[in-house]
Amino acid sequence: YPRKALGLPTSAELTTATYVRDVIYGHRDGMALTYDVFKPKKANGALVVNMVSAGWRSSWGPPEERQARYQWLIDKGFTVVALHHTGRLVDELTASAK
Repeated sequence: YPRKALGLPTSAELTTATYVRDVIYGHRDGMALTYDVFKPKKANGALVVNMVSAGWRSSWGPPEERQARYQWLIDKGFTVVALHHTGRLVDELTASAK
């Protein structure tokens, strides 16, 4: 990520995209698996999927706070999907491979 991606987006940046929050793509152990979509105002038709994960764990955060991470892609017209997984990704990948 660019260095400024670690901070919060500016109020001007918040006007460059719209969000679709908490789209459910499945369930695991009774818990919804979700993703957020960042749609740029001037989309180029391409899509980037980012798996929100650190240390093989996923944590949710409001899209308004995450937009700075994706602003450089949004500025180029990319739609961004921030995909959240549950618990430990290794367990999910192992279970889905069986």
